[in-house]
Amino acid sequence: MIAVCPAPARLLWLYQQTAGSTWTVGYFDPTGSWHEDSTHPTSEHAAGRVHWLNGNHHDPEPAELLARAETEIIRLEQLADRLDASARHWKAVARQKARHARELQRRGLRR
Repeated sequence: MIAVCPAPARLLWLYQQTAGSTWTVGYFDPTGSWHEDSTHPTSEHAAGRVHWLNGNHHDPEPAELLARAETEIIRLEQLADRLDASARHWKAVARQKARHARELQRRGLRR
């Protein structure tokens, strides 16, 4: 999906969804080559960057900044939860492999 934001300048910045939930901001040159500026976790973040690059240089309202920060905090908390779950999983796998190795060693099947 490609979303275009109008710009008064000759260069038109736009954003497109790339890998999974990643959004890339950039522009196409006259030959059709894509030039990347930045990547963002949400389309809203990418749209904000496109809006700014296309000449709409307004400072966000404090409430908007707070909402963005709260969204980012939630995203990071969810990521931390997934990382904790993954760490617990791999620790359990390591313990299981160590028990298995000790059992093999006890039986004389492994040094």
